[in-house]
Amino acid sequence: MVAAYQQVFGAKPAVALVCTGVTTPADGERAGQTLLKQSQPVDAVLTNGDDIAVGLLRAYRAAKVSAPFLIGQEHQPLGEALRLPTIDHHFETVGARAFQLAVSGEVAQIPVDSQLVVPET
Repeated sequence: MVAAYQQVFGAKPAVALVCTGVTTPADGERAGQTLLKQSQPVDAVLTNGDDIAVGLLRAYRAAKVSAPFLIGQEHQPLGEALRLPTIDHHFETVGARAFQLAVSGEVAQIPVDSQLVVPET
């Protein structure tokens, strides 16, 4: 994600804006608390899972501050219920193709396109 940011904006994001090791909703909430302490508000956050985005949302709601634009990943039911934009990596397809390669013994790279899912308003 840092490389994509750099490609778009021509520089790496500020170190204080990159939260690593965030894998659970509780981690997402702690990351949200960290972002809330920044001198300038954050406009948008791309998380590594819809459940992480929900954790960030909890932190902002607890602080009674409007949350930034949140984008999750994995197209999880909780993110869908909250109508969060998400990136669907189609992990069922990835897993099925990986299994097919494993049992066939073939060595290959098989691309699986991701999809941005934006709930209708």
